[in-house]
Amino acid sequence: MALVLDIETSESGVMEYLDLVERGVGVAAMVDLSLYDFMTMELGMDDDYFTTNVKTAFMDGKPADDLKTALVGDGCRLALAAAMPGAFGMIMRADSPIGAMRSSITYDKCASGVCAKPGTVTLLLFNLVLRDFGPKVLKRGVMAPAKNLLRLMEKREGLLERAAGLEVHGQQRSAGEVKSMLENEPEGVVELTITSTA
Repeated sequence: MALVLDIETSESGVMEYLDLVERGVGVAAMVDLSLYDFMTMELGMDDDYFTTNVKTAFMDGKPADDLKTALVGDGCRLALAAAMPGAFGMIMRADSPIGAMRSSITYDKCASGVCAKPGTVTLLLFNLVLRDFGPKVLKRGVMAPAKNLLRLMEKREGLLERAAGLEVHGQQRSAGEVKSMLENEPEGVVELTITSTA
């Protein structure tokens, strides 16, 4: 059974948890949608933001060219970023003029005539997209490996202690109690929601 953890912290405190999204978090949502529909309709990314800033997408480890039609299926591992630097960034960018150099590894599943259904996607965000959209993902709720949260707590000393409130399965808990629960199940999954105080 997953540990259900709700953390209330400041708006800047939410930013301290972005490493989890960069490592990859599970997101429960409707799947078998186009990448565009998944990000805008299911996760709430602004249409203009998606069109203007999301320039690189890897789906199940393969670069995607058509971000409006690429299929996000159940269990998909989806990594998104703004433009990446250098030759690698240029080759991997969606609709790159030199994308033919990677045609053998390009993601080619297309969302046409598929009916949406509930599922889970592993979402990873990087650079500008992580900074701008990561907090919204955390506030929506994610599934994260307990070991990743423990690593983050080691990296950011006093992370849980800075929270305004901690609840496990709806019960108030201290930072020490939460840490102990995570350490008892390091290979477990945490259903995590982070909200910000005014």
